[in-house]
Amino acid sequence: MVEPVYAKLEDIPFPVDIVNAFRAPNHVPDIVDSCIPLKYPAIWLQEGVVNETAALRARGAGLTAIMDRRIYKYHVELMV
Repeated sequence: MVEPVYAKLEDIPFPVDIVNAFRAPNHVPDIVDSCIPLKYPAIWLQEGVVNETAALRARGAGLTAIMDRRIYKYHVELMV
């Protein structure tokens, strides 16, 4: 199965439930800046990705922000 790829969050033509970020912490502020006007409900930063300032900005705008957690690990735990 081929999945489409989009260069920017703003290019996604359908609703998004969560932005799962696999980027270095210095890229997180730009990701948050894109998520806020798009009214995406959540941003998840993978293990090792921490940017407290960006997370506070996201939370202040009403987004759920999770940092330094592996989403697949929690998915597996919930599905057992």
